[in-house]
Amino acid sequence: MPVANHPSTNNLLQLAEAQVAAAWQPAGAVGGDYFDVIAWGEKRLAFWVGDVAGTGDYGRAAEECNKFLCANVAAGKIVTFFCAIFDAQKLTLTKENAGYCPAVPVRQNGEIEYPGAGRAVFGVLPDWIHQDNSIPLQVGDKLLFSSC
Repeated sequence: MPVANHPSTNNLLQLAEAQVAAAWQPAGAVGGDYFDVIAWGEKRLAFWVGDVAGTGDYGRAAEECNKFLCANVAAGKIVTFFCAIFDAQKLTLTKENAGYCPAVPVRQNGEIEYPGAGRAVFGVLPDWIHQDNSIPLQVGDKLLFSSC
């Protein structure tokens, strides 16, 4: 998946409390894939991952984005999307998943937690409401974000 706004994955934002790394391999032609890491205060990073296929906090932004897409995306087209806020002080990942691959926690002891399915894709249900979903983390845990 291409890394938006980053000429190289070496330019990703970092926090002293966490290490962020990314790699991507396009599967043929690159379409509407999107990935970014954004500073969200002093001790938080936002991760945005999306794929276009066939205003406030991030939850409100996700709701507004969905409403816009419902009104403007051509029939038969949808948008899958994943966004998450990593809070280095609270050691939490608060996330929203609209039909995209979920974040997979890999615990320090090697245990992998397989999350359930995401919620509805963007561009279909105009009254979709954001719901926070948090994952508690511990020092040494890893999070795997991947493209579907």
